[in-house]
Amino acid sequence: MDWLDELDLRSQCASYLKAPEGRAGVLCESFIQGYLSGIHALRREVDSKIDKKRSPTGESFSDRAIRTRVGSRLKYIDPALHRGFCIANDISPDVVVRKVVRYLDEHEGDTPLPDNKILFNALLENFPCNEE
Repeated sequence: MDWLDELDLRSQCASYLKAPEGRAGVLCESFIQGYLSGIHALRREVDSKIDKKRSPTGESFSDRAIRTRVGSRLKYIDPALHRGFCIANDISPDVVVRKVVRYLDEHEGDTPLPDNKILFNALLENFPCNEE
């Protein structure tokens, strides 16, 4: 099986707009869905490891590192870069794919990136995490 590169991803996802149920449309949606599933699985795994590393006071290693080492410098770090993107549960796959396709169209002349990087950038731009 060949992996999608950026040009394939662009092509398959452009076809999604014309025929979402067609082979290319399904491939685009499946690729994005698989990518998101992998990200969610990774986040769950990381979260579970962080929870296991809590100190007796309940403070996690990450919390302690931020408090003692990062401190005020944290405000200079773009939160989206370390939290990634946030897609609400009520967002349909169709909305996600259409936003990715629009991003791909808007960045067609950009420096070629691996498919996972361009997909990450598209999701980051379209589904930023809100500060709470």
